Amino acid sequence: QYGRRARRGPLTLNPVPAFRRRWGLTQRHLAEALGCHRQTISDWERGKLPLSRQSQLALIGLEVVARSDRTVGDADA
Repeated sequence: QYGRRARRGPLTLNPVPAFRRRWGLTQRHLAEALGCHRQTISDWERGKLPLSRQSQLALIGLEVVARSDRTVGDADA
């Protein structure tokens, strides 16, 4: 409506879409890796569901493993 400002929450950086793009993962593949539903990934990405601290730590763990695997793969080449 005219004269009313939309209520907005705090501006936060959503790491999930960037993480998926960086590692070439689909929502389904990321959900399988984290042990959750694909819809959960979608809800995180659209801001419908907050990313819990536990989920943030799981993403960090996946990042560490993925980087480690990439480094090992590069050394084997």
